[in-house]
Amino acid sequence: MPGKIARIEIDEKSCIGSDACVAVAPKTFKIDPETNVAKVIDPHGDTAEYIMIAAVDCPPNAIKLYGHDGQELDLELPETMPEEVAR
Repeated sequence: MPGKIARIEIDEKSCIGSDACVAVAPKTFKIDPETNVAKVIDPHGDTAEYIMIAAVDCPPNAIKLYGHDGQELDLELPETMPEEVAR
């Protein structure tokens, strides 16, 4: 999965500001305090695994990930979960 994510988009109309993405990938996402909507602050701030987990954990599925070919990636948990977020 490393290097698989080329672009991250957030559907601002769907985002409910749950902070789930920030909890998993705080170097990549933040909640805008004025709009209560998630924003991408650094698309390479966290590993691809953490970004994928954040997208999977997003309650309204507002995070969309795209590969280098421009195609939307299927959201799936990594085969091996980082210990910090293992369920």
